[in-house]
Order: sequence, then C-alpha cells, then structure tokens
Amino acid sequence: MWTEIQQVQEHQRHELVLTGPDVAKRIAEAGLDEHLYNLVSVNFLEISKTALTLLDSRLGNLKNLTRLVLHYNKLKELPESLGKLSKLKFLDVSHNEIEELPEVFSSLTELHSINASVNLLGKIADLSQCVHLTYVDVSHNKLEDFPENLCSGSLVNLLDIKLNANQMRNVSPEITLLTGLKQMDLSVNRITVLPRELSECQKLKEVLLQDNPLKDARLKKLIDQKPPKFKAVLDYIRDHCAPMKTAAATEAAAGKAKAAGKSKNKKKDGGGDEEVDVVLDEIVIMQGTDESKRVVCKPSVAEVRPYIVCCIIRNLQLDVPAKLKKFISIQVK
Repeated sequence: MWTEIQQVQEHQRHELVLTGPDVAKRIAEAGLDEHLYNLVSVNFLEISKTALTLLDSRLGNLKNLTRLVLHYNKLKELPESLGKLSKLKFLDVSHNEIEELPEVFSSLTELHSINASVNLLGKIADLSQCVHLTYVDVSHNKLEDFPENLCSGSLVNLLDIKLNANQMRNVSPEITLLTGLKQMDLSVNRITVLPRELSECQKLKEVLLQDNPLKDARLKKLIDQKPPKFKAVLDYIRDHCAPMKTAAATEAAAGKAKAAGKSKNKKKDGGGDEEVDVVLDEIVIMQGTDESKRVVCKPSVAEVRPYIVCCIIRNLQLDVPAKLKKFISIQVK
C-alpha cells in the first residue's frame, strides 16, 4: 500500500493528493494503488502531473467526493462510474486527452464547476440536469459547433462559459435561455456571423470575440479595441446583426418554395389537370445577377413618379414596425 493512502486510512483524513515525479513514476510502472478505491471517507482527491491514462470503474466507490482534480495527466476517457459521485461539486479534468464527456454527467446534479479545457473534445454531454452549475470551461478543444447542450433554461445559475480556442463556426440563438450568464469567451474560433440573440442575454456584460473571421468589418474593428468595449459591442450586435432564428426560417421557406415549384412543374409535365399552389407570406429571392436588373420606363408611370425612375436600396433593415411605416411614407411624399 502506498504511504499516502495508508496515512489517510490510519488518520481518517478526508483529503488525498497524489502528484509529483515520484507518484508519476509509480503509476507508470504499476498503475494506481488499488487501495485508493477503498477510501470512502475522502471528499477531496487530486491525481495530477502523471502519465495516468485510465481510471478504474471502482472510482464510483468514493461516494463522498465533493472535489475531484485530475488535471495534467494522459486520460483518454472518464469511467461511467463517475455518475455515482452524487455529491461531486467541483471537477477538473483539464490538460488531458479526453475526446468525449460521458452522458453520466446528467447524474451529477450537485456540480458547480467543470474544467475540461485543453483536451480533444468534439462534443460535450448533456448538462441540463446540473442545475447548480456556475462555471464551465471547455476551451482549447476541438468543438466545431456551439454546444447546444449548454443552452438549457434549467441552468439559471450558469455565470461564466469559456469556449475560446476551439473550431466553432456559429453561436446558437438558444443562448438566450441562459438567463444568468454574465461572462463568455468565444475568442479564437471560426465564427463569421453573430446572431442578434447574443445581445439579448439579460445579464451578459462581458463577451470576448477576438480572433474570429467575422464578415462585418465594423464589428471586427470594434471588438479589437483596447481596452474592450463590451457594451458597445453588444449594442452593435443588437442593432446590426440579424436574428439567427429568422435567418433559419427564411432558409426553410426558401427550401419549401423551391420544393413546391418542382412539385408543380412535375404535375404539369405529367399531363394532369391538378396543380399545387403554395402560398407563402414572404418573397424569397433565390439568386440574382447584375444582368437580371432591367429598368423599363413607361409613359403611364411619369405622372406618378416623374423624377425617380428606379432606386436600389441596400443594407436597410425594416424589422421594426416604425421604420417600415416611415419608409413607406417617404415614398409617397
């Protein structure tokens, strides 16, 4: 039995720390001492800076653990028995080689903090049952999309999210469900467009967005200012960025219109009398080129519009009723 483990047993201690070159050497040669999994009274366990690649399923025996620190190891996965640690509040598995967080996280309902940064995560587990979560760090991983599992209305205590240094291309519009969110780091990703919903997070005060290939040059310049002007950035997003849900709905409508057109043509080609007409509440322009723009001026129009023949207006948002009303009134003056 390792000396550290024996001392915990003899003195009925509640903390065990295994770290350093000597521990690393013992683990490399023979693995963890199996007596570790009998320390049911321990509430704090740290195993760090070793070549540990695997944890035994008996980790679930340590049911009194409230803090588990496993950073700077070589772990490739976490055991399913982790879900048995029902009292766990703080988990640090950063600086490992973990590719996926197990679904058993839904059983860890007392969790307050998760640090899984600097791993190989391509996705994260469902955390909606972890209603006490205040901090999540999954930075420096391989996430390609904004983790939808983080956007849950049950996570009312979640204050801080670190998602920087991933490969994310988007921000979920469901971010508005995180009503307690105050800080978020989205820097060093592949985000090109930001949704207006980001500015609608009720308590969000700080959002880091540097080093993203944003298409909006003005927004990018505003983001890069030092010191950061978080309020100005969020105001700009609110005033100039489109709602992601609306964009998705428009895309879906375009798909329906295209499908309806194919269906109608197919019916006509078949020689049948029946035609299918689909009425949409919006016009979707699928494609246009400069050659497609033609202005035809007829004498009958001259009395109505004697001066302006054609006017092309770009980058004008009419999503607010008052703006639309004013725009229409200008045309008849």
